[in-house]
Amino acid sequence: MNNNNEKWAYFAALVDGEGSIGKPKSGLLIQVTDKNVVKILVETVGGKYTWRLYKYKNKEKKVYAWRMSCKDVVDISDKFERFLISKRRNLELWKKWVKLPISKANQFGSDRHKRRQEIIDELGKITARSNNFSNSVNVQRMDNAEPSFQRKEEKFAYLAGIIDGEGSMHIRTLRTKTKRKYQFLPDIVVCNTDKRIIDWLYDNFGGRKSIRVSTNNNWKDRYYWFSNSMNVENIIKYIDKYIVIKKNHLKQFKRFYRLFRYSYPKDKSNRKYLTDIGFERAKRIVATISILNHKQSLMLKEGVTTLKGSSKEKTESNLISNYEK
Repeated sequence: MNNNNEKWAYFAALVDGEGSIGKPKSGLLIQVTDKNVVKILVETVGGKYTWRLYKYKNKEKKVYAWRMSCKDVVDISDKFERFLISKRRNLELWKKWVKLPISKANQFGSDRHKRRQEIIDELGKITARSNNFSNSVNVQRMDNAEPSFQRKEEKFAYLAGIIDGEGSMHIRTLRTKTKRKYQFLPDIVVCNTDKRIIDWLYDNFGGRKSIRVSTNNNWKDRYYWFSNSMNVENIIKYIDKYIVIKKNHLKQFKRFYRLFRYSYPKDKSNRKYLTDIGFERAKRIVATISILNHKQSLMLKEGVTTLKGSSKEKTESNLISNYEK
């Protein structure tokens, strides 16, 4: 991130996706599983971080928690506020709260104390999980919520932050009746409970969006954005220098596109297709991404054929052959 605005756009995306702006006394909290993210936050923004062991499905995982006080966040708010989409109203309430200092002498019963309590109550409704509470303040949350991006690099920096925090990168495998039996479709998915973030992604990067209505009244509805499979290569080219957590996913995506770069050239007389060895390499890339996502794909269940007799010096261009009728 060579530009400071791009750094703040990435930070704003983490705040929108993984950040918690609730009670002012608790401060801003961002929890991630990648230590590099909290290190970058400490170096560029400030604050402190701690870690703890989180047990999930009989496995222990380190979770890093980065925190900054309410006053310090308000002091730097002018640098990233214009990029915020879902947490804009929360930050505005924090600003009002900071401007209402209370001494110990008039801590209770004063007008300032009542106004502070009103701010805390509204923050509680905004951050509430229940649909009943969140919908009651939906009109207030929409005020001045439109982000301001001056350059396309800032948009891609924000997109990288959202993908790091709320996104998933994977390659879908679809069964076909062709010789290969499989079709590979690269995909980037973002899930969030705030519809405005999904609408912004759809308006700026295309793709498609959907909603999963919650059957539990104590949980919000979930909104999804799916990238266009034909546009994924262009997206990863621009977010490469901003992404942090999904760096390994991005590396595998690049390997995948290097293999399939010549699958559909403009000159049909010189069409190129993957050889059997190249197709096995592609299957291994898909399996690697599945492992990174802690999931078992179709390739992992059926097993991936090893490349017997292949040397490490063999380049990916050797795995592509000319198509001959």
